[in-house]
Amino acid sequence: APWAAEERADVTAAADLREIVKRRRCLPEARQPLYRFQNERVWLLEANDWSSNQLTATIAAILLSEHAGYGVDINYMPSGSGIYSRISKETIQGAAATERSSHGRLFGYANLEVWPSGQRDQYLELVTTQGRVTDMGYVGYDGRSGWFVS
Repeated sequence: APWAAEERADVTAAADLREIVKRRRCLPEARQPLYRFQNERVWLLEANDWSSNQLTATIAAILLSEHAGYGVDINYMPSGSGIYSRISKETIQGAAATERSSHGRLFGYANLEVWPSGQRDQYLELVTTQGRVTDMGYVGYDGRSGWFVS
């Protein structure tokens, strides 16, 4: 299928992103984290298949691991569909989430850029009614979908 090569590229990009977060540092070596959790407190940050989401997840991973001292891993999901059930851990999907949950390890789960369109029912149930997911507000930049033609 024509999409198979693209899917492999996405998986490779996701593996690269996980590797970058795990093995590289961005802040100066002399700078120590505010807290030392020895990877006991871990955040899984979801990265989807669009660039702004991956950038936001990467920046958050750097700040959480190098500045705040949390353990961080990237959970790549090709789509934001079903995000609220993943954040609530009602559904476990993706390599990083499956690895941690199969060993009984606790973790926080976040996606820093969620497009809620088409997921209103899930939002209302898990955020508004049950309170199992916290909406932390806007990411702080404006996205624009549409056609741009010259």
